[in-house]
Amino acid sequence: MSDRRGDQGAANLIHRFRTGYMVAGGILIAGGVLAILFPYFGTLATTIFVGWVLIMSGVVEILHALSVRGAPTIVLNMLAGLLSLGVGTLILTDPMSGVFSLTLLLGGFLAADGVIRILSAAQMGGVPGQGWVIVNGVSSLALAGALLWFLPTASLYALGILLGVDLIVAGSTLFFLGKVAKVFEDLVSGKE
Repeated sequence: MSDRRGDQGAANLIHRFRTGYMVAGGILIAGGVLAILFPYFGTLATTIFVGWVLIMSGVVEILHALSVRGAPTIVLNMLAGLLSLGVGTLILTDPMSGVFSLTLLLGGFLAADGVIRILSAAQMGGVPGQGWVIVNGVSSLALAGALLWFLPTASLYALGILLGVDLIVAGSTLFFLGKVAKVFEDLVSGKE
């Protein structure tokens, strides 16, 4: 049984900020549509973002390593920080090489994910939903195959399209959460 006061509090909070949810959702949806319409720029933006994240994490790792002098892992922490810093810098100095590398990495991830899901389904032994797990695995393998087959061309647009789809899903979630906030509030409070 759920805590009605907790549910009511969440409903009130969502209801109170529903306009913000809807505006944020609309902005994310618009960004997603732009990323899909102009996938090259979405791909480039994703790559540059990853480059900056690697640089920032490298700096943090190096600062952490310097702050724990005498710790047995200082050398490894310093190497990890320098690696992140170096890879991030390389990506930012030549984003197109980063685009290719990230797309190749994504293809490898999808291939591994597909194999793991198919193997998981094989171990399910007739459990309901086993077929969906197989479909998921096969679709991951198909996406990986398409990405890798169409390299290097796919690297120019694949990340941008995936970013666009993710932004649209996230934006739709926020938008509809704000849209149905009143209905949710009525359901939780017991109104009809």
